[in-house]
Amino acid sequence: MSPASFSTTSHSPVKVRVGPRRDSFANARFTTVDVPPFEFWAAQARPPLVDDLSPEECAATARKYAALALEDSSNWRETLTTKHGISLYTLHHLANMIIMGPPSPAWNLGTHILYTCVQLSYRPSILTMVRLALRSNKLGDRQFSGAEEAFTRLLARRDDPDACTLQGLIYARENSRAADDKALEWFRLAMQIGGEEPGAWEWQLSCVMGLATIYLKQKQGKQAKEILRYAAVRLDIPEACWLYASVLDKYDAKRLSWLKKAAASGIEAAARELAQIELAGLDDRGLSRKERAEKEALADEWLGIAGDKALF
Repeated sequence: MSPASFSTTSHSPVKVRVGPRRDSFANARFTTVDVPPFEFWAAQARPPLVDDLSPEECAATARKYAALALEDSSNWRETLTTKHGISLYTLHHLANMIIMGPPSPAWNLGTHILYTCVQLSYRPSILTMVRLALRSNKLGDRQFSGAEEAFTRLLARRDDPDACTLQGLIYARENSRAADDKALEWFRLAMQIGGEEPGAWEWQLSCVMGLATIYLKQKQGKQAKEILRYAAVRLDIPEACWLYASVLDKYDAKRLSWLKKAAASGIEAAARELAQIELAGLDDRGLSRKERAEKEALADEWLGIAGDKALF
């Protein structure tokens, strides 16, 4: 998945009634000292993570939340929005910034926030918590059980493309033909619900690349080529540009341009292949000194993007 990543768009709530569990994220395993300083929010509160929250708002909300969590008064979670004026949208983004930021003691604060948002039936946090469990290979652990229960209820509605995408990712992780076929079903349902318009739903990129990965794995060439062309042309996904180039005929006139687009976006494999193309061209004895120098310079440039040592 770069991709994104984590879910940020709110839909209608999913009711979940789950009490705190031992060894769960419900416990406040942080102190006020662990709350990130203003400088952290100034560095993190910007696209692509967020574009409508100021560092000042992030810092103030984080401090306010930590104080309430540590005080742990009766029903403090249920009154976060009504009594304390804390937005679940803001909290969810704070947790994402902490979890996706550099390692720090604030991690426990981030997971505590996500747990709270799950308890309050906030859909983006439900999906994020389950994906966190998937990425850490902890699906089924009791500390994630509340999120998984809420996710199951959300998924049963079969009307949320992001939830369908996440279910596809869960099946794809099993790495078997039967599971891959199930993943394809969920990815296709997500596409059917969410639509093909770029940016129509949050986890669109993850869904499309999930489809492409399985089509390539199952050697479904036609389907792989179609979805990769869509991902490269319509969604402008760098990895898709590289993979689309890889399924084109080596003599296709457009192949080089897709390789260059992928390499310019930092795809190392594409840059490495472009370097090899330039190096192979040096075998042409008809090259002038200037042409040879240009090819050597281009080869070194592509090797640099690929993270390899320059040759010239």
